[in-house]
Amino acid sequence: MCISINDRFTEYFVIFLLQARKLEDHKQKYERLFRERDLKERQEKAKKVREEHVKAAREQEDRPSMPEDDEPGMGDFFKMMNDPDIAAAFQVNSLSHCSRDEIRQLNKYLEIILI
Repeated sequence: MCISINDRFTEYFVIFLLQARKLEDHKQKYERLFRERDLKERQEKAKKVREEHVKAAREQEDRPSMPEDDEPGMGDFFKMMNDPDIAAAFQVNSLSHCSRDEIRQLNKYLEIILI
């Protein structure tokens, strides 16, 4: 029996189509896997960011809040400057002419006030 060229062509064409379909399925499989992995990574990142945000919010809630009147700042400095001894210490250009006893007394006085 002799196989015609037409039959041989049809046979090869069918084999070619089957191989092409296998290659296309393989390509689609790996594209889907890469998309799923990328989606999973983005979801994990978003989850991590949300968890960090919640953790920061909890830490902010747990942190004791200071009343507005007791807030440290420049107001405390100006209150301290109302003390005449401290104001005088800042007005002195150089403490080199003071005796060591005077400097020690000033340091003790500042420690008592600032504590």
